[in-house]
Amino acid sequence: MGQLMFRILSKPPVVIGLENLPSDGEKGMVYVSNHQTSVDIALFYYIGAERKFSWVSKSTVFLIPGVGLLMKIAGYVALTRGNRDSVKKMFDDCKERLAAGWSVMIFPQGTRRRLKVLDFKDGAFQLAIDSNSVVVPFTLDLPENLFHGPRQRTKITVHEPIRPGDPAFKDVATLRKHCFDTVMRKQKEAAAAAAMAGEGAGSTPVIESKKTK
Repeated sequence: MGQLMFRILSKPPVVIGLENLPSDGEKGMVYVSNHQTSVDIALFYYIGAERKFSWVSKSTVFLIPGVGLLMKIAGYVALTRGNRDSVKKMFDDCKERLAAGWSVMIFPQGTRRRLKVLDFKDGAFQLAIDSNSVVVPFTLDLPENLFHGPRQRTKITVHEPIRPGDPAFKDVATLRKHCFDTVMRKQKEAAAAAAMAGEGAGSTPVIESKKTK
């Protein structure tokens, strides 16, 4: 469905670093990415429809008729914000999927924000360290007018995995900062390239987070 949507409504996405995604049979990884729009999920299915991965999503989304059922069938993991029992269950469910060879996709911002990259929260990185799982950061760059006017092109970068034993895997704070900096660096490059091409309105402005400095 994600592939069909992008083929009809926009130009095919530019994908950089696809070789960094796990191959079939490899142990599950923790995927982390900035979160700009509700289209982000479809973009990940565009590049990874044949791969096994699960999403962590707000529990309220599971209440949407039809959508919630499809999410349950697809193995999505529910999370109720601010509920400790829900957080614990989310961690347990994610660890179960990782052990079964599924990768887990988490947006560490906690919510989507169109005009800036929000602070990354600790959860995804705590999960990676607790389960000794490889982390793969992604950077999404979606034009503001993606589905309006001339057909636009999105970009998604799959960064090099951070593996247990790497310096960045030392602790939660170090791993979180490394991933945030990696995402921000690519966002800045995209914004600079768009500005040089006179496409500033179509690129997401980047505002650094104070927490991860």
